[in-house]
Amino acid sequence: MKVDELKERPFAGRVDVAQLLKDAVGSKRSYRIDEIVDVQHEDLMQGEVILTRTSQGILVQSQLTLQVELVCSRCLTAFLYPLAFTIEEECLPTSYAAQSPEEAASAIISSDGTLDLGETIRQYALLSLPMKPLCKPDCSR
Repeated sequence: MKVDELKERPFAGRVDVAQLLKDAVGSKRSYRIDEIVDVQHEDLMQGEVILTRTSQGILVQSQLTLQVELVCSRCLTAFLYPLAFTIEEECLPTSYAAQSPEEAASAIISSDGTLDLGETIRQYALLSLPMKPLCKPDCSR
């Protein structure tokens, strides 16, 4: 995946959490990332997502790896970079999010009980990109 593609649009990653919201606090569901996110090639993104019911919403915890094509800041050669990042964020139903403006920036569970993780994954991936990518540590060009 190219960085420009990552910057332009989020992944399609909707999960139905309506039943989990009805379960007791502490209830968990786990998913492989390829069950949630529609990625063109399965080997581009790997990892697991754990959804835990909290008193207000759903806690999303995940460790993901994503293959991103970067351009070396020294020699300007394109290379694949394994981007690894961790997500830990509480997502709230629309009723809670409307009451708390400081939480409005976090992911929101829609009124039909679906949670879209695509934008959250995109933001965490962008924050994990190196500022000056190098094709190899000793790139001298």
